[in-house]
Amino acid sequence: MIVAVAMFACKGKQNNAPSGEVWEDPAHKDSVLAIADSSIHVRLMGVKGDSLTVVDYGAKKQYTFAYKQAQLDGRIRGSLTRNDTLAVVPDFDNRRITSSVNVSELEGQWFYDMKNGRGLKFEYGGGLSPINTDDVSYREWQVVNDQLRFRYVEMQQKAETEEEFGAEMVTIQQLSRERLVLQFRGKTLDCRRQHKAIKFTI
Repeated sequence: MIVAVAMFACKGKQNNAPSGEVWEDPAHKDSVLAIADSSIHVRLMGVKGDSLTVVDYGAKKQYTFAYKQAQLDGRIRGSLTRNDTLAVVPDFDNRRITSSVNVSELEGQWFYDMKNGRGLKFEYGGGLSPINTDDVSYREWQVVNDQLRFRYVEMQQKAETEEEFGAEMVTIQQLSRERLVLQFRGKTLDCRRQHKAIKFTI
């Protein structure tokens, strides 16, 4: 039996683990994978007044965008911290962004069920690892517009290829340095960041 020993408290409901419902309809997965991503990954160089200045990692160009309307619309996920990586949806015509997700704040270990040591780890580059989950084995994450797209495998399955992975859109309800609240498969995962390395005992 594997037990996670964690030093950081995870506030939330103890029965908040995903339900274990199996998505067997291929059309559902196909529709999730077909959702177009309009976001670009940028490095935040600074914020001044109503504007933020960023450098696009892909195009290697610097842009200045207005962001206040996105903030009023509740579509700024995470802080606007200098040098952090953001996934923003740009409106180039109007020189503004319509949403932002702080990717730097997402990366790391998060626990939604501290009693049972359950959580997930967002890895740099898109890897997603389960921590003591008993129903879903997380595999990959991706920012799609202002949401997340998870690829995962049901624990009762043995997926050997990516085509066998499930796919689901996940809503980010709240994101900060220390707290992440997600809506995944009808459940709320209210997570707290784990700063220290996880120690396992057998």
